[in-house]
Amino acid sequence: MRRLLWPCLTWCLATGCPATRAPGDVDLGTYEMHADPVSFEGCELPDAGEGVDAGFLLAPAGFDFEATFSLEADSGRAFMTIGATARDAGWDGQVLDSTASAQRQFTTCAACTTVVTETLVVALLSRSQAEPGALACPANPLDGGTPPPDDAGVTGPGLTDAGFDSVLACGELHATVVADGGACPDVCHTCATSFSLQGRRK
Repeated sequence: MRRLLWPCLTWCLATGCPATRAPGDVDLGTYEMHADPVSFEGCELPDAGEGVDAGFLLAPAGFDFEATFSLEADSGRAFMTIGATARDAGWDGQVLDSTASAQRQFTTCAACTTVVTETLVVALLSRSQAEPGALACPANPLDGGTPPPDDAGVTGPGLTDAGFDSVLACGELHATVVADGGACPDVCHTCATSFSLQGRRK
């Protein structure tokens, strides 16, 4: 059973919160994302029970979600929107990244403050960058795996007459939970998780 909590993903994955219009005036696309577990360190928090935020992790498991990326044309400000939650992001023309933190509640850790920090980093691949891999994410998309623009017809993601040219979002999701203050059980202290991300544009 998937019981993973992130600051921006938690409410939408758990409750199916309604979609909202993404901020900005340049649509970089909505992507159907899949997260595959890569590593879990110190993550042994139990289920918090119904009616409360579920436990941070019952077992390593993949999960699916939708993410929309967008820009403000004039300022270059970028955004990531999941369900009804939009947050700021960085954008360098190929890679989008966003970090957010939020206090979460776990029954076992009720005597202390527990904060989850999530970082999502994805490379957006144009059709010409994705076609050599049959429209699948390359290995190491954030570290040399994404084909660079060249004179042979490969172009990076960007605006065209048909809209924004990007068909894949490939990258990583990292989350940590840190507890502080009060008589905090050992199980509540630092937990770190990593997932690989791959998503196709809707």
